[in-house]
Amino acid sequence: MPSKIDTIAPTYIGKDAISLNINEDSEPLQAHKVLQIDIDYTNCGEEGVSVPVELIIQPGFGGGGTANGYTNKIYRRTAPSRILYRPPQGGEYLILLREIHHNRYQGRLLIEVAGDKYAEPIVRERS
Repeated sequence: MPSKIDTIAPTYIGKDAISLNINEDSEPLQAHKVLQIDIDYTNCGEEGVSVPVELIIQPGFGGGGTANGYTNKIYRRTAPSRILYRPPQGGEYLILLREIHHNRYQGRLLIEVAGDKYAEPIVRERS
């Protein structure tokens, strides 16, 4: 019989059990080109992953906001088996997929996208 602490806080809580892989068809990774990220939940145990599942894509060059590539999406009905994403500019991106509740399984992928690290400037004319 497991101890009380193992029952309350098992060691697999927060484990990196979700596997994220770039699909071969997405190579080479370039700005403005759709990339496909395949997701594998086989390491999530018998119960699998439970929704809601949160996806966060954070550009590594500091720029926030959706124009610079930041994405935050919550899947409430089913966990995704693949993600399609079009990076708006080159640079480093951190992709994180995690369970919000349950066992809090997570998976991370750091990718380098070729292309200009700065998006085209927004030019506005004053009237």
